[in-house]
Amino acid sequence: AKIRFDIEPETPLEKGAVSLKWEYWNGSGWDSLLNVTDTTEAFTKSGQVIIASCPSLPVIEINGQVNRWIRVRIVSEQAYGTGGSFQPKQVGDVAGYLSKKLKKSETKTREALEGVTFGFEYEPPSFTPPFLQSMKIAYSYKDRELQRLRALNNFQYKDLDVTLQPNPYEVPEDEMPALYLGYKNNIAGMPAALFFAVKERLFGEKQISIKNPVYQNDGNATDEATGLAWHYWTGVSWEKLRVEDETDSLKKSGIVQFFVPPDIRSTSKFGMDLFWIRVEVKDGMWVSCPRLKGFFQNTVWALNSVTFKDEVLGSGNGEQNRKLTFSNRPLLEGQVIEIKEPVVPSRDELKTIESREGRDTLRIIEEAGEMKEVWVRWKEVKNFSLSGSTSRHYLLDRAQGTITFGDGIRGMIPPAGIRNIVAQHYRSGGGIRGDVAPGTVVSLRKTIPYIDRVINHSAASGGMDQEIIEHAAIRGPHTIQSKNRAVTSEDFAWLAQEASLYVARAKCIAHNGRIKVIIAPKYEGDAPLPDAGLLDSVARYLKERAFLPILDRIDVVGPKYTTINVRVKVKPVSFQESIAVSDRIHEKLTMFLHPLTGGVTGDGWDFGQALAISQIAAVIEDIKGVDYVQEIELKKVEPGRTEEASGVQQIAIEPDALPCAGVISVEMEG
Repeated sequence: AKIRFDIEPETPLEKGAVSLKWEYWNGSGWDSLLNVTDTTEAFTKSGQVIIASCPSLPVIEINGQVNRWIRVRIVSEQAYGTGGSFQPKQVGDVAGYLSKKLKKSETKTREALEGVTFGFEYEPPSFTPPFLQSMKIAYSYKDRELQRLRALNNFQYKDLDVTLQPNPYEVPEDEMPALYLGYKNNIAGMPAALFFAVKERLFGEKQISIKNPVYQNDGNATDEATGLAWHYWTGVSWEKLRVEDETDSLKKSGIVQFFVPPDIRSTSKFGMDLFWIRVEVKDGMWVSCPRLKGFFQNTVWALNSVTFKDEVLGSGNGEQNRKLTFSNRPLLEGQVIEIKEPVVPSRDELKTIESREGRDTLRIIEEAGEMKEVWVRWKEVKNFSLSGSTSRHYLLDRAQGTITFGDGIRGMIPPAGIRNIVAQHYRSGGGIRGDVAPGTVVSLRKTIPYIDRVINHSAASGGMDQEIIEHAAIRGPHTIQSKNRAVTSEDFAWLAQEASLYVARAKCIAHNGRIKVIIAPKYEGDAPLPDAGLLDSVARYLKERAFLPILDRIDVVGPKYTTINVRVKVKPVSFQESIAVSDRIHEKLTMFLHPLTGGVTGDGWDFGQALAISQIAAVIEDIKGVDYVQEIELKKVEPGRTEEASGVQQIAIEPDALPCAGVISVEMEG
């Protein structure tokens, strides 16, 4: 290889008698490099060092660094400057000093010693080594004949004859883009389940699409492909495979299930003889390319819950507003609460109960053809305002795990009995703690036949804790005011937050006849953006509650983020702790500028809320180890422009934007 070094010293030096030697490690020792051209005159001026032909460089460890090394060293007696030495001194060199010390009678003796060595004096070294401002390295290879040529087409390598100037590219057999799934073993007559983890497109991300090869010459091609078609190989042709697809043609994560027909046969594809399933797009001029995080076999959905059956909650004693507690909490939906009737009702009474409470509310236990016990399923209600004295209703506090019955006027009092109030079935679990990372679920609570081991390849999601009272108190009046209808801008904003537990903040802006609803999601990251699934879900929720004439004017979008760069100069209490103080400042400011969990109260920032330097100063001054803040500079970074603020100024944020932390620079004043 030819190697070129472009050298730029900080300060040019005078040309001296320095000689340099360039060497390389040959595997057993250092050997000289030949054909070296040096226009820098030993690094004394700008120029180039060119090694015309560098041999192969074996790997060696030097100073703990394993690499391929070249070295340059001084081989001349002369170096950059002079070294330290002892220099002889004559009497005349110190005559001025001695004249004050010698007596008059000694003057003649002194004159007689002129030219005689008086002693030696040490002269310190005076080195002026070159300091390099920059050194750029470039290399190139000489033309040489190809020894071997391999081509990779459709995941298959093929050796080509280099003497024939072959075309390394092969046109694939498929006319349409396709996904092939190959099974090593014969899966004929077996059920199969594949989980596709799809990376959903975030707000602002462009959809990657490719043009159907059939329509390459059609400049007006705009139609999207209508979906995916699944096929299997029979040994003669590709036949249609019926599937149950939760992914909506790989637009979202889900499980695809199918039963493999008995006539599937193996065939060679991509150099592998397997039982192939082919997935290709249906007719359409443009094909959207899904992005997969992975796909996994033998996958089922799992819920973070534990099921409990036949748990006795208590006994009826005729008490009004009877309250009982479940053994486990929080409670998930789907509970079945049954209460035993004190006496076996007649057939007519059973029909009355069934007509009033609904079908499947009765559980009758018989012995020898006679009814021995009758259990009635009671219903959960939000309140007792519409309940009567015979209404078998109850209230449920899922977070606390408590059940409350009526007072006999609003809601029926459970009949007296021993251990006659039973949770026949309920589930407990959920919450944010259930959103575990991939690879966390690795064991089974109980053995299941034919299951060797388990693992969650994708992170769990969807867990949310129950709403706290403070938030409900804020939300309640808005819910009552809007009456679940989207009319005003405020209605749209509050309904957007109610549409999904993943909506952290929402704002509605009406402009030019359009209704733009901006949502910030409860996702991780310093600047979280909603994905397409969340945007579509909120849009559907709003359109179901809006008036028909405006449905096509509702746009649900993600937020804009205004990056805030911060430069601060502070005086620490102790300079020895300056590194720790700097880390604390960086951490606190990053937290303070988080759009959803930052701000003064820790509840995040409102859309369009201005950011004042005084707020930044207050955060820093409250940090342990900070004496005082000397200087603060903020920069608002937006595409195409940067705005600075200092002193008592504040940075304005656009109405549809939220702040987020950018580069935080901390300087310590000594």
